[in-house]
Amino acid sequence: MRFPIQARRTLLFAAIALGAGLSVVAALSWPLGLHLRTWHLLSPFGDSHVWVFDWVARTLASGEFPIETYEIGYPETRRVRLIGWVPALVSVPLRPLLGPLGAANVIQLLSLPVSSLVAAFWIRRRTGVDAWTSAALGLAFGLGPTALSTFGIQEISNTQVWIVPAFLLALEAADRRAAALPLLFFVSLAASFTSPYFALALPLLAGAWAVWRVGFPRAPAPGAPKPQREGGSVPPHSPLRRLSRRLLHPALVLAVIAAALLPARGYYDPLATEGNLGAFRPARRAEIQDPLPFPPPVARPDALVAGTDPAPSRPGESHHVCYLGAVLLAALGVLALVRRPAGAGRRGAWEGLGLLAGGILLAMGPFLAWGDHLVRIGDARIALPVWLLEEAGYPTRLGGLYFRYAVVAEAGLVLLLGSLLAGRRRAALLAWGLLVLHVADGIRATGPMWPRPGEEVPGLADLETLRGSDGAVLELPLQADTNSMLGQGGMLRAAFHGRPTTSLARDVQNARSTLRTLVHDPPGPRALPRKLSHHGFRYVVIPRAEAHALDAQERHFLGLLGTPWRDGALTIWDLGPTRIHPEPPAAGRTRPTER
Repeated sequence: MRFPIQARRTLLFAAIALGAGLSVVAALSWPLGLHLRTWHLLSPFGDSHVWVFDWVARTLASGEFPIETYEIGYPETRRVRLIGWVPALVSVPLRPLLGPLGAANVIQLLSLPVSSLVAAFWIRRRTGVDAWTSAALGLAFGLGPTALSTFGIQEISNTQVWIVPAFLLALEAADRRAAALPLLFFVSLAASFTSPYFALALPLLAGAWAVWRVGFPRAPAPGAPKPQREGGSVPPHSPLRRLSRRLLHPALVLAVIAAALLPARGYYDPLATEGNLGAFRPARRAEIQDPLPFPPPVARPDALVAGTDPAPSRPGESHHVCYLGAVLLAALGVLALVRRPAGAGRRGAWEGLGLLAGGILLAMGPFLAWGDHLVRIGDARIALPVWLLEEAGYPTRLGGLYFRYAVVAEAGLVLLLGSLLAGRRRAALLAWGLLVLHVADGIRATGPMWPRPGEEVPGLADLETLRGSDGAVLELPLQADTNSMLGQGGMLRAAFHGRPTTSLARDVQNARSTLRTLVHDPPGPRALPRKLSHHGFRYVVIPRAEAHALDAQERHFLGLLGTPWRDGALTIWDLGPTRIHPEPPAAGRTRPTER
């Protein structure tokens, strides 16, 4: 069977975009690709995402769609928010072959290459640029500094930068024909379940499209019949009727998008966790303070242009680079001076300019900042358009991490470049040259992350022996404000042993929780194992690498347990089989802090 030439070219185009992107991320995380089932990268978010993927697969396989769980933060029952579900669902078919960690690692490695491919199709569609040029520009988007830094911290929900170009592709299709509205609904719904931050940008993009669509309607197709008056009746194409028709379709499109994005509202709604302890830190109302905290929640003009974001001090620390890339910005300036968009490139130029300017304004948040401080005139802060949005009730303040919207600006930047390169001789050669320089500059800007440290999961053999459902795992040291990241490893271990765990991704146990009472005020050595079993604990586990963080109370607690059952990379006490006793949701104890 022979494929048509066009199909073969499309497959080659897709293979190049995916292969080049995968080569870059695999090199930056080397040798993770050789040990997918057993290695993990040391990062602020990656380990907890492995547990989330595992939990989603298990709950859906059992026919459930729970909104609460006691499997993390045990014995408290905690509220679960919908985030990162599309990559989690895609990982499900990979689990039988690769296990929970291997499946999550594959999704991590493929997220940016797939985003590059989607962006390449979008750029080609909007500018008419050739396949090779669009592949290079798509890779420049998917492998930009902002996306690379998100890959470095392994925050899977926000490495799904395909959401922006996929939404714009679907919006264009729905603009042309109503039959594409289901596609637009599906893409918007996928964004809603995957990245609530990116989802918040979509109504703004759609609103800008609707304004443009009403103000500047498409010209009729060449050769279309001219409107004719019907005898004695209102002309079928009167200004009033044309206006109503012009308004009807954008209103329908906006209604479809609003319905699809409803699940994202639950991420930002303060009532979503009222009366429950959150399984993950819920969104919070952001207050832009001076000086800015680390990592800063807003993009600064100096960082966007020159990449001046501060570096992390350790692998477990969040590191957000919000940098458009000096190479692409310089290329855009030069091309804009010597060439105007021609032919099909014209239709993407205004769109690209709007995305670039709008994305920058969104990413800079409600007030202008420079370096580590807010810019002031006298004592007054300089308000930006986002401040007006928030005063009108738009919930960007509840998420607070404005810098994430830089991906919108990056999409506009590569689209503008595509518009200027369309129809130009040797455009592909120039685009691939820019790509190499841009990726090199992005790696430089995110340099403290690379090579990303990784290791085999400690105590992997012991974790397999812990599998079962007759009791939970108590992980020490307990998390506190100064060591909240310790729970990441505990959640990764839970994906292997399959038992409820006391660990949490970034949250901390309530000061008056059952767990803290057991550890900080234990009964005598004879009563302690019985007391732990009564509360549903089968094992007590301490990773050797984290034993230095034990405090005096925790060391006293361990002394009452006697000789451990296993003492290797993991020190394990076996308390015997028991029955799990989750506690019901506790009212009024949710901590509304940033995730």
